[in-house]
Amino acid sequence: MDLALALLASFGASANPWMTHRIGRTAYMAVLLVVTPPLLLVFLNMPSLAPAVAVSLFRNALQVSLGPLIQGVIADIVPPAHRGKFTAFQGVNFMRSAFLFIGTELSDHYHSYRPAFVVTALLQATCLPVFAAVVMLMPRGQGSDV
Repeated sequence: MDLALALLASFGASANPWMTHRIGRTAYMAVLLVVTPPLLLVFLNMPSLAPAVAVSLFRNALQVSLGPLIQGVIADIVPPAHRGKFTAFQGVNFMRSAFLFIGTELSDHYHSYRPAFVVTALLQATCLPVFAAVVMLMPRGQGSDV
């Protein structure tokens, strides 16, 4: 499964330049940010293991390919003096560990991993409007393709 995830992540990362050329980096990043939380909910409702594994691998590959896009947007449109602030803001992404802890505790209580995925999907869906607002408010740099 790890090999499949690595292969899909590299495929997703190689699709990034193609997609960003066609619709723009910020638009593609927004598409990925909107698509990944519902994929967690789709994963939860899969009737059998094979489609659940496929959806999980696809979603994880999209999540992995999202990191370089976010760093690229920060590098392109944030002046060098302010990049530390926005990189720190992206560090909120690591806050997911606390939510995963909460989801794990709920999983132990309910004897199912579904609460962990629901908590993660809710966190991502909650962070999306905040992140979108920050991206829209950031000053645009020269030569930016976003």
